Amino acid sequence: MRETKFRGKSLETGEWIYGSLIQMNNTFSIMSHDIYAHPGWQRFEVDPETVGQWLGIADRKGVDVYEGDFVEDAGDKTTAHWISAVEWGDLGFYLTHGHPAERDLWELYVRDRLLVIGNGADNPELLA
Repeated sequence: MRETKFRGKSLETGEWIYGSLIQMNNTFSIMSHDIYAHPGWQRFEVDPETVGQWLGIADRKGVDVYEGDFVEDAGDKTTAHWISAVEWGDLGFYLTHGHPAERDLWELYVRDRLLVIGNGADNPELLA
């Protein structure tokens, strides 16, 4: 079975919470899996604009990649530098903004060139 996890920013503290997503009516919460940061199973209401699903992959430095992250091509000197956002669409996760058409998320992952440099909630200026 594939592991599925989400993250979102706590409405109470503004910190990132990681775990299982719970949506009831118009309320989004994350049930934390981190027993060290949050002993026991705790539910945190999160800002729905910050909720993102884990793609099931990590970047070249081992950082988990989530929907809403900003990534760059950490490739060689022959490649133009670009920054893109990871988003969800009808066919799965894809890159937007600044992303050349001939590149896709999985190509960069397989070639060990994907690097997470921020996200839309903490670093919106990166795509400005």
